[in-house]
Amino acid sequence: MLAVLNRVNWVDIFALILLLRISYISSRIGVGIQILPLISLVLILAITLYNYAGIATFFVNKLSMASSTCNFFSYLFMALIFAVIYRVVLRSTGMFLAMGEAEAGGIEKVGGAILGILRSNIILGLVMIGLLLIPIKPIEESVKNSYSGLFFVKTNLDIYSFTMNLVLGRDKASTKKTLSQLLSKKESYIFEKFDLKDKSRFFNKEY
Repeated sequence: MLAVLNRVNWVDIFALILLLRISYISSRIGVGIQILPLISLVLILAITLYNYAGIATFFVNKLSMASSTCNFFSYLFMALIFAVIYRVVLRSTGMFLAMGEAEAGGIEKVGGAILGILRSNIILGLVMIGLLLIPIKPIEESVKNSYSGLFFVKTNLDIYSFTMNLVLGRDKASTKKTLSQLLSKKESYIFEKFDLKDKSRFFNKEY
């Protein structure tokens, strides 16, 4: 039990809070109102993962910046744009209005919770992929070492691979290949781990 608790980090806590929050709200609003937002999230995931590396390569060639930095900012830029679009979709389907005026019941509530879990999985996966791409090593390591981080990433990559292979044809996308690209060592970090013992002269025997 202690070993489990020792491995839990801020990534797991964040994921649990967001998962519970979205699932609870979704159970109140039912199934129908969540279908379009769920489809939107799948499209956002597919378009972002398919295009961010190509956009990053363009800026690497033009600005001679590190590819890891360009990959992150390309992904972040697309994610922010699509976050605005997703919010518009939520409003257009009346989600916020439904939260205040109507509440689902019975089977509709269970179905809503299930769709909420699916939506939260995709949202968390998008966030975790962004954290893996950020060229800050402690954040990247937090995702890799957490219980939930890579689970949400792999779930999203499975959805991405299925979607792309369905649209573009068989074997056009691979979860394993995309994951290896995300987990590959970055050639440039903005900030790496800071080891006080290694950096401080107080701990240096020659001091």
